[in-house]
This record gives sequence, C-alpha cells and structure tokens, in this order.
Amino acid sequence: MSLGPHYAWVLSGRYEVLQDHGPRAEFEVFVADYGAELFSLSTLDRPAYGRSFMQRLRLARYVQSRAQKFDAIIASGEDIGILLALASLFGTVKTPIHMLFHGHHLESRKLRVLAPLLRRMPSRIALR
Repeated sequence: MSLGPHYAWVLSGRYEVLQDHGPRAEFEVFVADYGAELFSLSTLDRPAYGRSFMQRLRLARYVQSRAQKFDAIIASGEDIGILLALASLFGTVKTPIHMLFHGHHLESRKLRVLAPLLRRMPSRIALR
C-alpha cells in the first residue's frame, strides 16, 4: 500500500493488460511507479467496443463517483478530460483533474471553444 498520493489515470479507450515485456506506454510506467489506479472503457461493468461519446460519458461519471479516493485524476486526452471536468461540476468532491494532450490539439476548434469555459470553472480545474 502506497503512503504517498493516490492517483487515478483515465484512458478514453479500452485497455487490456498485455503480458509483453517490451516498451511500455507512459501511463503503464506511471501506474507501476506510483501505484495509480487505471480506468478505461474496459473498466465498466458492461464494457462496450468503440469509443462513442456516451461510453466516454459513462466512464467519466464512473470515475467521478470514485473521485474521493484520489488526490488527483489524470486524464489521458481532452476527450475524456473535458467530460471528467464537466462531471465534476455535479459532484461534491473537489479532486483536481489534470488533462494531458498533444500540442497540435491546442489549435483544434473543439479546444478553442471549450478552453474559455474551462478556464472559468472553479479553481480545482486547471487549464494552462
């Protein structure tokens, strides 16, 4: 059991643990090094294939319902990160959400529209 902070890492797609001992993704290293809990579409009771909006919304609500267990939630992409931020508005837990995404997404129409809204949200959500 880790004595340090407890993190949740959320992927927007499905994730199946591979037994391969080759190169690992950054989230796999983070989860292994820091004892984080990994969430993906595979985590849901009735996992569905594909990456539809409703499936990601269900995942965001699932993670948000467990947010009190974590010191921070790390979202691997703006598609799930924005949904987590919106889901947090309806909860009482104030767990910080950190979104990771590639630089070329900073110029996307979606982020240009949503960034000003996210910046006006309560200080527990940071967009820099």
